[in-house]
Amino acid sequence: MTADSSYRGGDLEAVEVKPNRAEKPGQETILLLEDDRMVRSVASRILTARGYRVLEASEPQRALEIGRRTRTPIDLFLTDVMLPGMSGPEAAKQIRALHPSVRLLFMSGYTDTAIEASGLLHEHSSFLGKPFTRTSLCEKVQEALEGQPQTESEI
Repeated sequence: MTADSSYRGGDLEAVEVKPNRAEKPGQETILLLEDDRMVRSVASRILTARGYRVLEASEPQRALEIGRRTRTPIDLFLTDVMLPGMSGPEAAKQIRALHPSVRLLFMSGYTDTAIEASGLLHEHSSFLGKPFTRTSLCEKVQEALEGQPQTESEI
């Protein structure tokens, strides 16, 4: 939380406390696809502590299986861009076919500029650079959840 206040000669004026976007508790379901066990574990712990329900997958085929089997709508698909066997954007297209209203958030250790230049991601795709902080992860997740779902051409 952030606090805005003024201090004048011993008097403390009203303090307005504003929750940071990253502090807003979540309740949505997130499908997390990350092949790096440590990154996946850290992201899952952060998001679970924030109140999100996190479904984890270490490979694209497992994420697709979870997407097919879950009865709960998936609100956000958080995926690495570079994965063995299938790219994150390709997995996102297949998850989108199963869950049409899913929001997408891509992450990578490469810069967003390098990823865009590679042609793997559309310039308007939601992107989170790795390594990430607790705050940057939560802010990007909240931003993606509050935004409009990307169209097929924006994946």
